[in-house]
Amino acid sequence: MRPETFVPHGPSPSWSAGLSIPIPVAEPYGGAVNRRLIVVEGIGGVGTFAYNSGLQSWTQLADAPIRRVGAACASFGGKLFCVGGEEVLQPATTDALYIFDERANRWSAGSPLPFPVTRAGAA
Repeated sequence: MRPETFVPHGPSPSWSAGLSIPIPVAEPYGGAVNRRLIVVEGIGGVGTFAYNSGLQSWTQLADAPIRRVGAACASFGGKLFCVGGEEVLQPATTDALYIFDERANRWSAGSPLPFPVTRAGAA
C-alpha cells in the first residue's frame, strides 16, 4: 500500500508529488467534489478524506456506512454517488448506493441497484 498523492497541473497535465494521504490504503474509491478530491478507504484504510491541492492538505470526513472496495463513483450537484463494490468485512458484491454530501459531511443511503456490481465505471 502506497500513501503517495500525485497532483496534475495545467491544461496538459504534468504530475507532481502532493501531500501523502494520512493512512495507507489500497483500492480506494472516490471522485472530485467541490474542487476537492474525495478518497474513501479501500483495503487497509478506514475513513473518508478530502484533498485540497491548493492548500496541500488532507481533511478527515465522515466514515462511509460500509467498508468496501471496487465501488463506482460519480459526482453531481456537490455530492459523490458511490454504488456497488465488494464489502471488505464479509466479502460479497453489493448493490448498495451511498451518497456523500461533501458540504454537510454526511453519507445517506440511496436506492440500491437491481443487482450487485463491482469494479464498474461511473460518470
